[in-house]
Amino acid sequence: MSVQGQINTRSVQIKELPVDQAVEKGAEFLGEVLIFGVAVAVAAYEYDRSSKSGKEKERKANEREFQKQLEVDMRFRRLEHQMRAMDDQLNLLKSQLDSASAAIVRIQDERDLAMAQSQQSRWLRWS
Repeated sequence: MSVQGQINTRSVQIKELPVDQAVEKGAEFLGEVLIFGVAVAVAAYEYDRSSKSGKEKERKANEREFQKQLEVDMRFRRLEHQMRAMDDQLNLLKSQLDSASAAIVRIQDERDLAMAQSQQSRWLRWS
């Protein structure tokens, strides 16, 4: 049996292959398809594995960054709390200082008044 086909409007006569050659060429073709299929499967597997590995590395990097951010936030909150406590303590100390200053001024005024009265009574006794 011969097959006839047209290529670019030219008629080409294709010779019939003997059975043993056809089997050999078919087996060769199937072998190459099998090898190509295995190569494609291995390449796809490696690509998928590499992609998963890259995603895992990215996930771990994101997790580390998230942990660092949490630590920074916790440290900031701790410092903020300490600052509020120190501010409260400072206000208490200012209040105590104001009270002590007022007491000192009052005592000095009382002393000055007592001294003035004492000097006045001395003057009155001499006169």
